[in-house]
Amino acid sequence: MRTQESAQPFDLANDAYEQMTYICSHLDTLRQSSSQEDWSGPLRAKMRASEWLPFAHLCPFTKRSFEKPRGYAGDAVILDYIYGIETTESPFPSGRAQEVYEFTRNSPACRAVRYRRSLIAQLVDEAALQRKAPSILSVAAGHLREFDLSLMAQRHALGRWVALDQDKLSVDVINENYGKAGVSGELGSVRDLLVGNKRYSGFDFVYAAGLFDYLPDDVARRLITVMEGMLNPGGRLLVANFLPAIFDAGYMETFMDWHLIYRNEDDMLALFEKGLFENDAVKMLRDPDHNIVFAIATKAEQSIHGVE
Repeated sequence: MRTQESAQPFDLANDAYEQMTYICSHLDTLRQSSSQEDWSGPLRAKMRASEWLPFAHLCPFTKRSFEKPRGYAGDAVILDYIYGIETTESPFPSGRAQEVYEFTRNSPACRAVRYRRSLIAQLVDEAALQRKAPSILSVAAGHLREFDLSLMAQRHALGRWVALDQDKLSVDVINENYGKAGVSGELGSVRDLLVGNKRYSGFDFVYAAGLFDYLPDDVARRLITVMEGMLNPGGRLLVANFLPAIFDAGYMETFMDWHLIYRNEDDMLALFEKGLFENDAVKMLRDPDHNIVFAIATKAEQSIHGVE
């Protein structure tokens, strides 16, 4: 390893996998060993000024995150790239760009995002096994790609499925792809939920997949309380969050300009107000690579808590 300030001599003839492995490892080491002031300032700026930036931006969703055509990182098109879903907005690259893309989408963080999608689909299916035609609510739904992995959704065994998102383009995709299957894509934000502009109730499963990575504690705590109030007795709530010190953080922050709020299990548990759920009603689990923590809470069958 060279000094922290220097970079490996850049050579496009190098194997893309080896080049990207070095870049990601170097950025992880640099991030972990530097002060926050140095990392967020001169060190990250120097990496962005290097030849590594255009090389990393051969990956289409790395470049998209950095440029933010919808005004924010982590949009639904980026998730489609991570899922391996090709659309007119997420065309697959070829040649050298494809090699970089395949490396990036198979990073630990991206594997965790795909695991998150499959876990949510599994919980949707479990809701359908526990009660007939369950009602589902997705908060910050993106393109709702977990619908495609739900066996019960394909069998038309679900009741209403409301998919709320602040991005109109994402809502349009939801309604175009899943509207005929009974999904209702609706435009709305976290603020709409917190101030009561959007009011929901009677759901058996309520979840937010990637939303909490961006919410400060006070907002996250209030939103969990609101979400709990939307649940039927016996219903389940899921919120997910990336864990601190994930390997991909240095790459994401440098070449994707993608910044998250990280939480561990204790941090997640602290978001649940005391008395909101019964004792031991909040369970924690991680993806296989230990990048995301999931908090899954079950509302008591006879609950007096909630938001009217």
